[in-house]
Amino acid sequence: MNARKLMLLAVLFAVLAIGFVACAPAPTATPVAPTVAPTAAPKPTDAPKPTDAPKPTAAPTAVPAVAFDAKTVVDKYLSTLPDGFGGLAPAAALTAITSTKGIVIVDVREASEVTTNGYIDGSINIPVRNLLKNLDKLPAKDAPILTVCQSGHRGAMAMTALQMLGYTNVKNIGGGMNAWKTANLPMVTTGAPAAPMAGKAPDTDKDLTAALDKFFSTLPDGFLGIAPAAAKDALAGMPKPALLDVREASEVTANGYIEGAVNVSIRLVAKNLDKLPADKTAPVIVYCASGQRGGIAVVALGLMGYTNVKSIGGGFSAWKTAGLPVLGAPAPTAVPAVAFDAKTVVDKYLSTLPDGFGGLAPAAALTAITSTKGIVIVDVREASEVTTNGYIDGSINIPVRNLLKNLDKLPAKDAPILTVCQSGHRGAMAMTALQMLGYTNVKNIGGGMNAWKTANLPMVTTGAPAAPMAGKAPDTDKDLTAALDKFFSTLPDGFLGIAPAAAKDALAGMPKPALLDVREASEVTANGYIEGAVNVSIRLVAKNLDKLPADKTAPVIVYCASGQRGGIAVVALGLMGYTNVKSIGGGFSAWKTAGLPVLTK
Repeated sequence: MNARKLMLLAVLFAVLAIGFVACAPAPTATPVAPTVAPTAAPKPTDAPKPTDAPKPTAAPTAVPAVAFDAKTVVDKYLSTLPDGFGGLAPAAALTAITSTKGIVIVDVREASEVTTNGYIDGSINIPVRNLLKNLDKLPAKDAPILTVCQSGHRGAMAMTALQMLGYTNVKNIGGGMNAWKTANLPMVTTGAPAAPMAGKAPDTDKDLTAALDKFFSTLPDGFLGIAPAAAKDALAGMPKPALLDVREASEVTANGYIEGAVNVSIRLVAKNLDKLPADKTAPVIVYCASGQRGGIAVVALGLMGYTNVKSIGGGFSAWKTAGLPVLGAPAPTAVPAVAFDAKTVVDKYLSTLPDGFGGLAPAAALTAITSTKGIVIVDVREASEVTTNGYIDGSINIPVRNLLKNLDKLPAKDAPILTVCQSGHRGAMAMTALQMLGYTNVKNIGGGMNAWKTANLPMVTTGAPAAPMAGKAPDTDKDLTAALDKFFSTLPDGFLGIAPAAAKDALAGMPKPALLDVREASEVTANGYIEGAVNVSIRLVAKNLDKLPADKTAPVIVYCASGQRGGIAVVALGLMGYTNVKSIGGGFSAWKTAGLPVLTK
């Protein structure tokens, strides 16, 4: 064996020896003492302190699980809400439907409600809980859209969601299908709408869409609405809900409020969350005038993490109609604080009213406009109504509440003036005020823009009238002007008009209103009357105040044939200190058209 082989064998034996040692059991020899002193071991104080642990995050129920600032989104939306807050009265909605090309009516009721209660022809039905999952069924974000439900509440919520997502031309039918039916407007009473066609959903903020879908898809039965009586019971119970009044301060002053309410304008809610409970799970009840803003508020607060918010159905108006207690209403003896004899002024005016009572049919009004040099058309609607529903070319717009503060925008007292509103009611009131102040050539367009459009007369459907030019206000009786301004500037929502069906309900309720028929006796004989009415010709009202309640705060409902004299009557009675007078919109004619009961002599 040569030297090379011997070397290899030696290496092999060495490797095997190492392997045997590694696999052998550990020796049991006495352990060697540690070379590090025991005092060098880590001290207990070197362990992490409890305060070094990560701090817990905020409670998960307080913030939507999406990456956006809900409060900023909501504040931006609320703070820019327009006058009218996106609500359209049924008659105005019908005008929009018949005159707006491509308008889409989105009925957000449950399918069973649609088939049971009827629907507006041409509607599509997308239940509100599924709305955000069906944006592909809607038109482009700048297309005209009308939302509708049964009472107006869900429609307002749906409108809010779409507007937040950037839909720029969405409105809601105030009062929903209940109000539509009360107004006796056309509807389909059998079957169901055609299924909406799917298309491409528009681009929207994904986080905001997800948050809104989470809110809507989990809406409980009742859809966060609460009836006035149920709200009263809840407010008397425990835990006591916070009560948020989202009307404007002027509305609260003019109409009163519910005890315990905190008033924050809907536009300022996101800036005043300190007025709400810190615990976002605590109960909150919100209300506005009619329910439109309440629907907006529940969506806004829900998006900001409030999980127990409800809105009073029908708002403060429904609360009052239900006879529930109100604080801060105008003083019972709210006689104008001016030094003149209101009864004498009113009697002089009423007793000399001409035949026709200052009303002009639309066709006659058009003739006057085209043939009378220098005629001025004063449109007394809100600015939002004018831009939404169109206007007569050449009009000036002065909302009725501001009329007496803008006499400098009108021509001389002997110049020809035509007043106009949406239905004729406010126009008649404005005409009355101007005539009382000595304007000698003022008439009102009977039936307003609704009748004008029905007659297919020319109107401007885009933009707004030119702003009226200021000049010098004519001389008028200062005390009378002040009294009229006080009356007009504090007019509530609805402008002292009441729909026939609502009048019927009020007459069946408590306290029972006095019912005053201001037509001529010959009209009553020829056409019939409403049960319980006292008939006093409009010209004789001031001489027959004994036919009215002695308490001038007691409810009074007045009516004439078409609404013109009713508008005159509410101004006349208001000037004499009656604080709770309403006129039936459209008068006795509208009452009969609605199929309500009539008696004949």
